[in-house]
Amino acid sequence: MSAPSGDAVSLVLWFRDGLATPIYSYDLRELSGPLHWHDAALLGARALFKAEPESQYLQLTDLVAADAGLYKCRVDFKRAATINNRVNLTIVVPPTALVLQDEEGMPVHSVLGPVMEGTNLRVSCVASGGELSRLLLLEISSKLSNREMTLN
Repeated sequence: MSAPSGDAVSLVLWFRDGLATPIYSYDLRELSGPLHWHDAALLGARALFKAEPESQYLQLTDLVAADAGLYKCRVDFKRAATINNRVNLTIVVPPTALVLQDEEGMPVHSVLGPVMEGTNLRVSCVASGGELSRLLLLEISSKLSNREMTLN
């Protein structure tokens, strides 16, 4: 966020998902210094605009799934035209549990088998919770030999 030559930033506004009102503002129009304001209901105390000489950014801490979405930054200058930029924030929520299941859908605990040599084995890894939960399927189709197999 650099101002055009001979100009200065006067106001930085952050918006979220098409909201008409900003969720954060950094106001440099006051002579007493910059004023920070944030939407406490939406952000609590988790947001702070950092204005360092080489880098200016909105910092969000303790992200939650509800923080995901499209954010827009609007920068007003004293003389130059306003500029806008958008960024999409994706939050990855890991699964809360992984369960191994045999062909009948029964949970597998620490030991799988015994399984007869020469047969096929089908084991499912079911992820639950989180945003990206998927059913993972591992099928060992080759003939099983008389040995242990560890899958990580």
